[in-house]
Amino acid sequence: MDNLMSRTLYHPAIAHPVIYLTETMSRVDWSIGAAMVVLLGAAAIQLLRSLVRNGAPVR
Repeated sequence: MDNLMSRTLYHPAIAHPVIYLTETMSRVDWSIGAAMVVLLGAAAIQLLRSLVRNGAPVR
């Protein structure tokens, strides 16, 4: 079980988002709520950019 946990903890799919979230939290005074707002804003901007590049469907 310890081996499984250590492999999972250091797996890139787990470690990279945790490091990114920790870095974001350190920039916004360690508040998880503020960090989530920053991450959601970044995701919204990334979605908007992809829609602009690929051409968003217009109704």
